[in-house]
Amino acid sequence: MEASPLYIISIQGKEAGSMLDKLPLNGKKTYVVAALTVIYAVSGMLLGFMDFDASMTLIAGALGLSTVGHKIDKISSN
Repeated sequence: MEASPLYIISIQGKEAGSMLDKLPLNGKKTYVVAALTVIYAVSGMLLGFMDFDASMTLIAGALGLSTVGHKIDKISSN
């Protein structure tokens, strides 16, 4: 018996790759994830659940993710 992946969803005959593909964000998913990661890192640092180094690593990764998303949008629009 082969299990089917739970993240594949059918939308009006189209097959979506994930639940986020159903949202009408028009290419803004990368920026939403980056912003949420920064909020998570800052709140974790302020509440004392995360040390400074770990939160800065998350923030740097989120900024890197947003720049990669920006470059991909810029290339695909040309």
